[in-house]
Amino acid sequence: MIIYGGHTLVCWSRKGNYGYLPGGHVETGEPAGEALAREMVEETGLTCRVGPLLLTHENRFTARKKAHHELNLVFAAEITDRAFRRALKQMCHVAHPETPTSGPRRRRIDTATPPPVTSREPHLEFRWLAAAAFKRADIRPGPMAKWVTKLQAAGLDSTDGMRAADAPTAEFLSSMSS
Repeated sequence: MIIYGGHTLVCWSRKGNYGYLPGGHVETGEPAGEALAREMVEETGLTCRVGPLLLTHENRFTARKKAHHELNLVFAAEITDRAFRRALKQMCHVAHPETPTSGPRRRRIDTATPPPVTSREPHLEFRWLAAAAFKRADIRPGPMAKWVTKLQAAGLDSTDGMRAADAPTAEFLSSMSS
């Protein structure tokens, strides 16, 4: 999950007209975090730093009359690609605390849409969705999308790398019926 300035990066299916968090399948013997970093490079050409595990979501669905059972691992992540970071930095500014006048400076990101992320795969596109648009969009799986909206509302942001100490405790969510 990559969030900058209240915008969440979504992988959008051009054919299906729905979105999901970026990622992909784990190869045999590959650690899940490394799979995420590999998939980002394969799908976008951008490198990323994978942070802490935030959510494990078990889900069952049917597609093309075939039953599927998936386990989604949602990690905090930030894009580390230099060109992207330069473009992102242009959106950032140092905010001085209003009171008191002394103390540490806080870095914040403006609410402008982050730099575009280009897909290397013709069936996908990447979109930055602000919280309101994310809530209205067809993001799958639905229960996981509702969970993401809570983190958006809490102000979680990739700008600071979403370090393990700052991230919420990992959660487990199941859409499986008993």
